Amino acid sequence: MELSEVIGANARAHRKRHSMTLDEVAKVARSHGLRWTSSRTGDFESGRVSSTIGTVVAACMAYSEATGDPLTVSAVLATQDQLDLTPELSLTSDRLKEILAGGDPTPLAGDTKGTDEIRKSVASSANAFRQAATRFPDVDIRTLKDVEDNSGLATSRLAADLETSVQMINAASASLWNRSVEDERDSRAGEHATPQRRGHVMRTLKSELRQAIRGRDGDD
Repeated sequence: MELSEVIGANARAHRKRHSMTLDEVAKVARSHGLRWTSSRTGDFESGRVSSTIGTVVAACMAYSEATGDPLTVSAVLATQDQLDLTPELSLTSDRLKEILAGGDPTPLAGDTKGTDEIRKSVASSANAFRQAATRFPDVDIRTLKDVEDNSGLATSRLAADLETSVQMINAASASLWNRSVEDERDSRAGEHATPQRRGHVMRTLKSELRQAIRGRDGDD
């Protein structure tokens, strides 16, 4: 199971136990340096936000402060499933906690995925990245990295709707706006936008992305 999905699910369960809204958590999260709206908080809870150490620690602080009940890093890592950290590395929750607590990180036999699983995952990701790079060769790699770090559920949904890869959506977003779909949506819609307004903005972004991607198709 993806690490971000486990962390997000545990954070969501903690929030719901205390009957807090996404917006209430988002407001506190912003005070800890996270550029979160209620939608972005939902993306985090759905596992669509990159689980960097800084983000996870800041999120735990935000959820703890918002609910008045500590949400520890150990708690958000709790799961019975294997945690997928990279295409090759998969750890149990206890093993990851042990390493983060200062334990020996020397790889063990059970820490790696099977050869076939690794090969399929890497091949699929590499192929999608190559296609995106071919379509949008002008995109700065640092901008693309920032877009990837800030992309979430909206990006994944657009990729499915447009029948393309997340990598392609991120590359197109970087080319068009120099930021992720989520950040561009929030900027255009405004912080306190209604669901109707956000939906209208997303339809506009979808149209712009479709035109950019298909336009590049036509140039080939």
